[in-house]
Amino acid sequence: MNKIAGIIIAILILMVVGLGIGLFVQASPDEPDKLGEVVEPTPLDEQLNMEMENSEHIELLAAPMTIGENCVTKTLTAVIIPATAEDKTVDWSVAWGDTTKTENVQDYIKVVPTGDGSNVANVNCYKQFTGEIIITVTTRTGGFKAKCTATYIGVPTSIKVSSTLTKNSNNTYEIQPNSTASFLIEQESILGDVKAGGYNNYEITTKGFGSVILGYYETYRSGGENWYDASDEIYNYEDLMENYITIKLSGNSVQVETHEPIEDYYKSVSVIDGGRTRAYKDKFRSYVSDCYVLVTVTEKTSGLSTSFKVAVAKQ
Repeated sequence: MNKIAGIIIAILILMVVGLGIGLFVQASPDEPDKLGEVVEPTPLDEQLNMEMENSEHIELLAAPMTIGENCVTKTLTAVIIPATAEDKTVDWSVAWGDTTKTENVQDYIKVVPTGDGSNVANVNCYKQFTGEIIITVTTRTGGFKAKCTATYIGVPTSIKVSSTLTKNSNNTYEIQPNSTASFLIEQESILGDVKAGGYNNYEITTKGFGSVILGYYETYRSGGENWYDASDEIYNYEDLMENYITIKLSGNSVQVETHEPIEDYYKSVSVIDGGRTRAYKDKFRSYVSDCYVLVTVTEKTSGLSTSFKVAVAKQ
């Protein structure tokens, strides 16, 4: 009687850290208003952890993981040894590693052979799960078996930042002066929220956009005032924004603290003319363009990033 053998099975890995859903976006510094440009995440099939138990008569082969509309899939092939075996048909089965679990395992993973007795099958994972799922292939002649343990790790495939604030028409979160706001960083994998794992290595970068006109200004105790137009100068918001806004990373959130209104800004003030005049150097005079900060959040392990805009509300 010919000896029969069977299959490779890959561990489907997908895990979950955090809440939420989102878009994987990255803004171009040259075009900061264009948020939402898709950047490819780290491929899931590069992060598979494979644990297999093989029969001595079975060679295991697996194709790379593919991502469908409702699931992720790995194609498994059972190589029959020897190749001259008359009966190469096999049967596939799937079961919880923890036999006390009562949930229907096929709600999570289904093994779909390409035909009756086929040695090629697709393993489809439909949603995240905890614990282990055992996939087994058995030859119809000889009863040889091979097994694979599937574990869901949840590599994140999207990231976003959410807030209770609403955006203005320029796609910017406006925050009132002298107040704080929190922005939650959220991740999701193809099949659900990412709730555990090593994907929480965040960093943030900030860049200011826009500009204002600052000038020399005198105000008199008698009530008069005067702008010295020849002193007017345009300043980039990037060079001034630390006076108006502080942005920090705190765990899985971005904390934004605003300070005085931009309209109240001046670099220095002195008393002159025997105390009758206050002279302001580099005092805010007008906007050249709207001022805001582009905040980019990056999860360094996965390479996912997203950007959003914040600004101190105009007074």
